[in-house]
Amino acid sequence: MLAAAVGAMMLIVALNLASLQFARMTARGRGLAVRLALGASRGRVIRQALTESVSYGVTQRGREIGIRLALGASTSDVRGSIMRGTLGLALGGMALGVVGALIVVPAMHGLLFGVTWLDPASFAGASGSLIVAAALAGLFPARRAMRVDPSVVLRDG
Repeated sequence: MLAAAVGAMMLIVALNLASLQFARMTARGRGLAVRLALGASRGRVIRQALTESVSYGVTQRGREIGIRLALGASTSDVRGSIMRGTLGLALGGMALGVVGALIVVPAMHGLLFGVTWLDPASFAGASGSLIVAAALAGLFPARRAMRVDPSVVLRDG
């Protein structure tokens, strides 16, 4: 019973955070449109959005991080927590992407030249690139979170 209540609460929190992120991204749509119009690649815009989302999440967790550090958590524990969250999201996205690719790619078989539709090197390369990008996107906000002064966080309340 308690597990169900906790699960329901986690689902509500996740949906709330997702809606906040969506609202934030739609509000920034004009800026993204300008960047794309000025020649930024889609990949560059996506990488920037991913990095900003992780950075925003770490900023929102500043109080929690400060309290954890004040209670004696090591910086490596806090950094590990942030990286686990970032890589967990990336692994979930990767799993959805692989499943989506396995559904869509056979229909595009005629457009593929020099590779089979189930090319393990292509899937491994794309998955590896995603994991490296997610790790780098989480590393910089995690390093910034280590500079949180617990006394300032506790004083500001």
